[in-house]
Amino acid sequence: MIVLRLRPGPAKDEVLTSWVTRLATEQMMRPSRLTNCLGLRGFWRQDPDLNATPEQLAGLAQATLCRLGQVEALTLAPIKRRLTARPDVARPPLLVLLGRHRGTRNVAGHPACPACLREGRAYLRSWRLATTVACPRHGTMLVENCRHCGAPISVTRAHFQKAQCAQTLPWTPERCWRCWERLPLGGVVPTPALTHVLGLQCLMDAAVHSGEARVGDLSLNAADLTGLLHPLTHVLLGLRPKVPPSVFDDLRAPLGLPPGVRAAGARPVLELLPPADRFQVVALAGWLLRDGLVSLLPELRVRGVRFTDLLPESTWPTPAWLRDLVHDQLARRPRQRRLTSLPTDFQRLTDEQWDRLAPLLTRAPGAVRSGGRARAPRDVFEGFLRRTTAGTTEDQWNHIPGVPRIKTTITHLKRWARTGQLDDALSELLNHLAEHGLSPDEPTTSALNSDPPLWVRQTLGALLAPRTLSVLARLGSTHHASLWNAALRLGLQEVQTA
Repeated sequence: MIVLRLRPGPAKDEVLTSWVTRLATEQMMRPSRLTNCLGLRGFWRQDPDLNATPEQLAGLAQATLCRLGQVEALTLAPIKRRLTARPDVARPPLLVLLGRHRGTRNVAGHPACPACLREGRAYLRSWRLATTVACPRHGTMLVENCRHCGAPISVTRAHFQKAQCAQTLPWTPERCWRCWERLPLGGVVPTPALTHVLGLQCLMDAAVHSGEARVGDLSLNAADLTGLLHPLTHVLLGLRPKVPPSVFDDLRAPLGLPPGVRAAGARPVLELLPPADRFQVVALAGWLLRDGLVSLLPELRVRGVRFTDLLPESTWPTPAWLRDLVHDQLARRPRQRRLTSLPTDFQRLTDEQWDRLAPLLTRAPGAVRSGGRARAPRDVFEGFLRRTTAGTTEDQWNHIPGVPRIKTTITHLKRWARTGQLDDALSELLNHLAEHGLSPDEPTTSALNSDPPLWVRQTLGALLAPRTLSVLARLGSTHHASLWNAALRLGLQEVQTA
């Protein structure tokens, strides 16, 4: 067993190839000769940071008298396991791929901050995350290529040059391996965008290093965060045919970003984009996630992003709770809510409730008669809540005995919405619920943390039913947004308590 005489320890968060190159320069050897002397054949054939074998890592640990776990921590394997939770994935998402790949213009180099390299720091593992696009220490954008000659940044390329076989180059990571000029500093980024970029980078760093990140009110592991960010970046890049990138153009000016231009290439996924394009996507994603899912889903709904646009069947596997939550809030025509503890068997309003609503809801003149008699407003309103809570389709509506026909219901609802009676009735109904322990502003908190009467929970479940919200949106009700947000908070609390 060979033990190296000079053994500089790895720096904090240093990547494996950077440490091996520093070991080689300390021994006055080229990196390839060092690995050959240690018996690590084929070490440089593929990306060692991602594909180093256990035998190769064990050989490095023996030669440097380091613990095997300390050497394994320098690779991207721990990050890959946390991002995917699947060991069989060959190309994990949200990890920058080096070299030339299909759908890219140039050869991708190792992302790096030239200012950090000039200070003598090593290459960091976190720079390989696709969400890491700016340096929090210097506030500049990371670079992948030399601006002087266009060569991709490489940790070891300068030490592999054939012309330097007779001498060993010193450890100078801040210089380009081709033109030997100092790497220019990354461009200065706008402050509003940088704030959201660094916020998202902190979330991802916490998820991959500590195993958990706080996204709004939820604690997500790295795999769940990947299942959220991976499809979100696809939407922001315009990879969904029904969601053009232009729907997010109104967010670019406040963030100081240039107009959105779809990246060229067959597959412009985030891992294959240059840092400048990745920065725009990460800035938009960071702004959308500024308050967690509470800020993300409403913004997507306003821009017409639906459940199948964000989470199609072919996307990266997402956690079941996230699919259920997005389905409840963004599905085009959901029948019933998946994440709810409220009952879905609403039948009738209590006499006390109707006594407060009766002066506000009148019979529509000229309404269609059902069964040879005019339907009372109470029958119409209760039938509407009963059918929407159960998720009844329009074709099934007219075949249910004892419920006004759909045409009669629509006639009354349109008139009530046009005259403002519907909003007044909903306001009175919510105020009545507040008197029994359910606040109109935060109805979900009381519904989960207290034990209100059954009829109170049934009424709230009817008002927050997906079909009810859909009808209120089409009628232009002023209560639709507040009820939709209340349903979202209810779903998030269901996830927290699960």
